[in-house]
Amino acid sequence: MAIEIHKTPINAPAFQGDGSGLKNVGSAALNPLVQQVAQMTLTAAQLIAMKNTSQNIIPAPGAGKVIIVDAILFQFKNGGNVFTGGGAISFVYHGTAVTPHTGTVAATVLTTNAPDVQYLGPNVTGAIDLQSEINLGLDITNATASFAAGNGSAIVTIWYSVVTLG
Repeated sequence: MAIEIHKTPINAPAFQGDGSGLKNVGSAALNPLVQQVAQMTLTAAQLIAMKNTSQNIIPAPGAGKVIIVDAILFQFKNGGNVFTGGGAISFVYHGTAVTPHTGTVAATVLTTNAPDVQYLGPNVTGAIDLQSEINLGLDITNATASFAAGNGSAIVTIWYSVVTLG
């Protein structure tokens, strides 16, 4: 008598989300202690408009939750024509002037003819009233002057955590 061996593939379990089918694990399903990463490419039009219309990078995390920024990487890719004007670039909690990081990206990063990479670390210069930042997303802006007449793009990468305040 011969022994038959049947090979059955073993599939790793998949996150079911709301039960409507297989889904990727979204940030809402992560343990808040897990560091998350958001990345966005900004076009020349978005860079020019961001003084008057800040660009949302991380959406609001939900009731009772706050975004804690660990690091920001700003990569500028020059498109051949430098931007004119402009002001220092920073990241703020939506609708506020509160920056969760130290330093700014100088306007010269966009007004010179070379690609550039800037690192912004977490805010170590002063306390942030996190109760005021609950359920606020994170935006990129430049508060002093608009950029104009240039092209190129920027890739923004932010490492962050979402913490529930209670």
